[in-house]
Amino acid sequence: RPAPVHSSAINDCGYAVGQRVVHAEFGPGIVRAVEGNGDRTKLTVRFERSGIKKLIARYAALERQDQR
Repeated sequence: RPAPVHSSAINDCGYAVGQRVVHAEFGPGIVRAVEGNGDRTKLTVRFERSGIKKLIARYAALERQDQR
């Protein structure tokens, strides 16, 4: 099992810990962990309305928000 990425480095799928995202059903959230890489990348996201969810990045349909 790959270890989670706990830095602000952007994973090869384009997500970084601390990055703000929006999901159509779960709403806005922040990426808390990125595990693995490529097609098997898993994201742990803390959503404001829905709590913590684990998602497979390629199927997650997350909209990335600009970092400010």
